[in-house]
Amino acid sequence: MQVRGFFAVAVFLFSLHTIPATGQTVDVLEAQARWWQYGWMAVHGASALIDSHEAGRTHDKALKRARAVSAFSSGLGVAELLVEPLYPLPAAAHDPDLSDEAFHLKALAERVEEKASWRGHLGGWLTGLISGLVIAGGHGKSSDGWEFFALSGLVTEIKIWTLPKEAIEEWENYQRTGKASGGSVYDERIVSLKPAGARVIPHGLELLWWF
Repeated sequence: MQVRGFFAVAVFLFSLHTIPATGQTVDVLEAQARWWQYGWMAVHGASALIDSHEAGRTHDKALKRARAVSAFSSGLGVAELLVEPLYPLPAAAHDPDLSDEAFHLKALAERVEEKASWRGHLGGWLTGLISGLVIAGGHGKSSDGWEFFALSGLVTEIKIWTLPKEAIEEWENYQRTGKASGGSVYDERIVSLKPAGARVIPHGLELLWWF
């Protein structure tokens, strides 16, 4: 569990330098989602492998139990990211009202909103609570269980904090204006530009402007 905490803090510190301001293009937001998805899979995966190794080689019953529970908890974190991934995004549907980029922006915003909802907070804290109770009910000190619970909660909040929440704002902006503030979402079905035209009619010259 100390391993996962170390990785989580490292990701948190790294994110302070990589989370950009609002007004990003869809490509940039997708890149952020990709880093978030695979970065946290690496954190949970590495923690599960290291804790499993430690659980297998130690003879201390309390430590073995704590490491095994931590490995299992980290494995659940990987499974959750595989079952409900933030990235990759679904293939664009044939929606007559949305361009491919707009569809991807909408899908990303919905996924971020779901993971940042109260269910995302509750799921992480609840997993930490159950795991902490299992550890506390073993041969070690009960404080080890509460330490695990607190650390799991910290990891949960860091994961949610590092989500690319700009996608939600960009999608809301797109719904209002037809484009993201970064200017990348352009839907030809909303704005169509055509050149000026002219034609001769029996009673004179008629000038036409299409927009």
